Amino acid sequence: MEEAAAVLRKQHRIRVQGGGVSCPAPLESFADVRARFGAGRMLMQRLTEAGFSDPTPIQRQAVPILLGGHELLAVAPTVGRDRMTRGTRDY
Repeated sequence: MEEAAAVLRKQHRIRVQGGGVSCPAPLESFADVRARFGAGRMLMQRLTEAGFSDPTPIQRQAVPILLGGHELLAVAPTVGRDRMTRGTRDY
């Protein structure tokens, strides 16, 4: 399992470091959210409706960390991800 996680991280250029706790494996797809964490059908439907076919690299690693109840500080590039910022406002 750890070897597969390392391959996924390398493939998606995900780097992790931190507090002595083993980092959970990144998501292979959004279907993993349902299989590994029991996400409901409605969440999966909403992801599809919103046009999310594959998780971004930060989503791949952040979701398992957060759903595992751990804290997270994450940084990710936003170039080319304008769909993520549409509808936001400056405060």
